[in-house]
Amino acid sequence: AVFFSVLVSLIMGIMLDYYKNTRLIQGFVVTGTVIFFLAIANVVSVIMMKEPKTGPLNEQGKEIHGRLAKRLVQEQKGKEKYSVFAEVNLAFHNVSFLKVLILNCMWMTAYFVAMPFNFSYQLNELKLSYTYITVISFACSLLRILITPLVGKGADKIGMAKTVERGMALVAFHYLVMVFARASNGYITYTIATIFSCCAWAYTGIGFLGIQLEFFDKERRVVLFSLFSAISGLYGFLVSFVTGKLVDWIQKKEIFIGNVPIYAQQITNFMGLCATIGIILYIRAVLEKGNSGRLLQKF
Repeated sequence: AVFFSVLVSLIMGIMLDYYKNTRLIQGFVVTGTVIFFLAIANVVSVIMMKEPKTGPLNEQGKEIHGRLAKRLVQEQKGKEKYSVFAEVNLAFHNVSFLKVLILNCMWMTAYFVAMPFNFSYQLNELKLSYTYITVISFACSLLRILITPLVGKGADKIGMAKTVERGMALVAFHYLVMVFARASNGYITYTIATIFSCCAWAYTGIGFLGIQLEFFDKERRVVLFSLFSAISGLYGFLVSFVTGKLVDWIQKKEIFIGNVPIYAQQITNFMGLCATIGIILYIRAVLEKGNSGRLLQKF
């Protein structure tokens, strides 16, 4: 899936470079059409998917049938059920849920305060071509595909909190490189920063999901995941919106350090660097201390 997505991105990048000097609008129309049909194919594929039918599971996770299955179903029906508002109230009184929610909101801050604005920075200020950007992204995605299984095996040994921490360290290096990215060194800094970020996604993808599975109560996991995703999505949008306003304001100003002009995205990448360091400190202070750390080691 990752290979297919980056391959399509590579083709679209080459096409936009072809159209950008004379018929850029036409290039965007073609790109939008491709995205539309890919979205339709994705929706149709999801609709056609069918979950395998299985019987009830016992405490050991094994499927059971017959009288035991009927008895288990009756016991589950007899358990106390909560309304949506009660479930939300219980979630916000759940310390484990709040720990993970705070972690994810910190990650949303670190990501949306800088990442969404870097692409325009690469095109406008760094003067990179669409083709170069997509070729480097393609190569780094292949690197991510290769290292992800190794990261997964390592995560079982070191724990999910430590896995996320290592991912955040790589993201921090990505931001640090982008802080010093300018037109004179754009090709080098973009390449190095992309290598760091692609390696980071291998760690963060596995680590964040593992932490959520470990901390969320199995009986209410669906509700917790839904609430978690809704809050994180809304918060990420707000961070991106506010940062967009900040970027617009900075771009209207002329900021210099000595005689060197400072771009808005250099400032947002520095903000992302600080937020990422904050995540590392939070993980060490909260998730790797006491029972939480021991639980994650068992995942």
